[in-house]
Amino acid sequence: MSPSNRQAEIVRDLRVKNDITESYFAAKFDVCKKTIRRDVAELIANHFPIITVPGRGGGIRLTETINPHRDIFTIEQNEGLAEMYAETTNPKHRALIVELLKTFGRPLLI
Repeated sequence: MSPSNRQAEIVRDLRVKNDITESYFAAKFDVCKKTIRRDVAELIANHFPIITVPGRGGGIRLTETINPHRDIFTIEQNEGLAEMYAETTNPKHRALIVELLKTFGRPLLI
């Protein structure tokens, strides 16, 4: 299984049961815990709301509910919409761009 497929499965599992151990995922995917740690680190680097809690009773957890439509836009699409926002003076267009980015991309830092 590719890392991106494994990461998608990790997120799916966390949405169902929000507290899962590295050991569980390592056994599920037949990989070592270090591979799971790398996958989780990559998810965190890509702004997924995930934390790891070390020690007994610890595990991998979501810090908030994940919007399944979030991050559909590519970086280029986000940047293009941000440029459109900066160039338009129409308040309706600006509100629409903000809503699109909030729902499907990364919100603008205005």
